[in-house]
Amino acid sequence: MSNVIAMNSWKKNYEEEFRLLHREEEKSELLPVKYMYGDSSEGLYGINSIVEYCEFASIEALREEIQEQREALESGFDEYGDEIEFDEIMPWDEDELLVCREGVFVWDWETEDYELIGKMRRTERRKIVTIMADVAVRLGKGAISLKQGESYQLDGEYVAYTDDLTPVLMLVITANDSVPIAVPYDPSVIDIELQDLALITEVE
Repeated sequence: MSNVIAMNSWKKNYEEEFRLLHREEEKSELLPVKYMYGDSSEGLYGINSIVEYCEFASIEALREEIQEQREALESGFDEYGDEIEFDEIMPWDEDELLVCREGVFVWDWETEDYELIGKMRRTERRKIVTIMADVAVRLGKGAISLKQGESYQLDGEYVAYTDDLTPVLMLVITANDSVPIAVPYDPSVIDIELQDLALITEVE
């Protein structure tokens, strides 16, 4: 009988916690992050999507890199004895959220250190379109200018046909909750890549 009571109590607490987490997720926002891999010896790299079966880099590897930069600034030379060409420390993507083994970090110039801001709860994979060169897209009687370096979410694809029945792959893209627009896919102008957006829980 005590086991049944204990199970019912656990179930009630679990369901309440699940409802709480679900409400938190509904209010939360999926954010673009940089997933960090590698180490101090092999080199660090950060990308927009998760590499399956690879472990995230430790935040200590990023901190070691900053310490090496501090030492180079003091001596004027890097670890190979070459004269350095920078005059201040250069953190990884200082304005981005960095996912490491220990959690999600952001660079803080006041402390000159990577600060833990939360943990990654889940991710959602999206396709992102990046414009490689300035281009104008017809929209009704007007046109919309897409600038080099801008990124948009890819919401769909379809095939359209020109007057001479030539098939054209069209990409439906949106940016910042704007009205979706369709643009013809040209690999010399448009790059498509995967991006894993992350849901982050804040550190209390």
